[in-house]
Amino acid sequence: MPDGSWMVRTRASPVQVFKDSGFPHGRDQWISAAGTSWAAMALALTQPKEPGVMVSGVF
Repeated sequence: MPDGSWMVRTRASPVQVFKDSGFPHGRDQWISAAGTSWAAMALALTQPKEPGVMVSGVF
């Protein structure tokens, strides 16, 4: 998606009242937020490993 989020269609039955979290994709927003998080973690793992830089004694 242009905003960087991933659209994942929900397969769950609507048991609870819809609550808007502010994440895009309407009724699919909760599973899309989880999918976007997993995608971001997977993409981060593809980045080259570089030594950490210590700033103020914290990595």
